Amino acid sequence: MKLIKNLKKLRAKFPRPVLTIGIFDGVHLGHQRIIREVLRRAKILNGTSIILTFSPHPLKVIRHPQATSLITSLEHRID
Repeated sequence: MKLIKNLKKLRAKFPRPVLTIGIFDGVHLGHQRIIREVLRRAKILNGTSIILTFSPHPLKVIRHPQATSLITSLEHRID
């Protein structure tokens, strides 16, 4: 797995990407199902599975810094 922390520095090419986007806070059963589906489809396509998450939470950028508290840290979500 590759961890890319800054999209502005992204130079790699990803063949046949299968992408999911979300906060994935807590990585509950619904999140796990989405991630499994991304992995499954990428395997079928011989592609690249990609999970895009955010740090800080988008609401903290758009609204007030204390508008949203997260269940898990970014490090926990990455694990």
